Amino acid sequence: MKYLIPALIIIGLLAGCDLFDPERKAEQLNLKGLNYGDSGDKKHAIEYFLLASETEGIPDTLKALYWENAAIEYVNLNKDSAIYYYEKAALLHPKNSYNNLYDKASVHLLKGETAEAGEMLLRAYDLNNKHLRANHMLGIIYMGDYDSAFYAPQKALRYNLAAYRINKTSYTELVLAKNYYYVNDPQNAAALFEDIYNKTPANVNNAADLAMIYLELGRTEEANKLLDQIRLTDPQSYNRIINLHIKLGQHSLKWRPN
Repeated sequence: MKYLIPALIIIGLLAGCDLFDPERKAEQLNLKGLNYGDSGDKKHAIEYFLLASETEGIPDTLKALYWENAAIEYVNLNKDSAIYYYEKAALLHPKNSYNNLYDKASVHLLKGETAEAGEMLLRAYDLNNKHLRANHMLGIIYMGDYDSAFYAPQKALRYNLAAYRINKTSYTELVLAKNYYYVNDPQNAAALFEDIYNKTPANVNNAADLAMIYLELGRTEEANKLLDQIRLTDPQSYNRIINLHIKLGQHSLKWRPN
C-alpha cells in the first residue's frame, strides 16, 4: 500500500521560530522519529512520535500531527493501530476541516473503502487545492494503487502534477513519472526517470525503469548500456529483469496496474 512518508508532513520551519519550550521539546522528539522513519526503523520512529504527542502543553494541532506520523509508520506494521491514530488525530481537527477530512479519508483507505476516501479527499481538495495531501492521495487513487476500479491516469495527472510542484521529492517525482507513462507520454516519463536515475544510479529498479522506457523510445544503445551495467553489478536482478520485464509496452511490471 502506497502512503505518504512522514517527512512529507513535517512541520519544519524551526529555524528562527520562537517556540515555547514544550513545543520545542516535542518537535525535537518528532524529528528523531522522522530520522528513524527515513532509515526504515519504524518501531523507534513510532516510539518517538508518540513521546512527542505526550508532551504536556503542546497544542492539538501538533498532537494530531504526531499521531498522523505514527499512523503512517503503523500502516505496514499494524493496520488497526494506524486506523486508531488516524481516528484520534481526526477528532482534534474541526469537523469537516481539511485535515479532519484527510484523516478520515486515510481511515477509509485502510479499510479498503476507496470510494468513501475519494469523496472526502475531493471535499478536502475543494477547501484547499494548493495543499500536498489531497493532491497526492487523489493522484495515487486514480493511478489504481488502492483499487484498480479507480484507475483513471488522465484524471490522476492533474493531482500528481500539483503534488510534484508543491513538494518536489523523489517520491512525488516517481509517481508523476509513472503517471506520464500510463497516459502514453514516454518522453516526459523518460525525462523524469532520467532525473531519478541520475540521483540514485545504484538503484537497480530505477535503472531498469529507465532502460525499459529507452527501449520503447527506440533508444536501444542507451537501454543496453543500462542493462549491461545492471548485469555487471547485480546479475541476479539482471536475470529477473530480462525474464520478466523486457516487453515493449509492459516495462517495469512491478508497478504496472493489473
